[in-house]
Amino acid sequence: MRTAGDPRIETAVDEALRAAEFDVVPVHWAGIDLAMQCFTAIFFAEAWDCNHALIQQHPEEVGADVAATLSLRDDMGAGRADLAEMLAASTISLLELFDRVEVLALPTMPIFPPRVDQISAQTLFAWVVQLTSLTAPFNAAGVPCTAQPIPATGSALPASLQLVGPLRSEELLVSAAARIEQAMLATHAGVGVWR
Repeated sequence: MRTAGDPRIETAVDEALRAAEFDVVPVHWAGIDLAMQCFTAIFFAEAWDCNHALIQQHPEEVGADVAATLSLRDDMGAGRADLAEMLAASTISLLELFDRVEVLALPTMPIFPPRVDQISAQTLFAWVVQLTSLTAPFNAAGVPCTAQPIPATGSALPASLQLVGPLRSEELLVSAAARIEQAMLATHAGVGVWR
């Protein structure tokens, strides 16, 4: 799956799949934005349900940033009456992709993680949204995924490759991830994280 992520990460994914000698078929998941909306609504509903009593009973013990984030519950669609239907539609559109391919491959994160000095109370939420934008939709769908480091040319940090499979495909995903790991070890022996 192509993403709008950092081109170095996209290239690293392509190179890892090529090194593992997988047949690559480009696919597009039209429901990924809908799945992200579902994940966001579910996340905020569950976070509020689990934590609102603490905020109400002990507001001085909860950081202002956390309280402000949790208060976004309604703005993030947590109360949508059609949430179950939206989630079902996005999941069906995802599962239909597995009629064409056995496994989806894409970056785990579209960007390299920020440095600690780039994160503040004002930027944390935006960083979290961006860093999880390619994993959250699959979490909402409930399908299994793996994540593994892969070398990225021009970066001191590795990229991360995410493999996604249909329901109950854990064995297939682990074997595909192992094949990629072996290919990376063979091609990048003694380099960085592959030492």
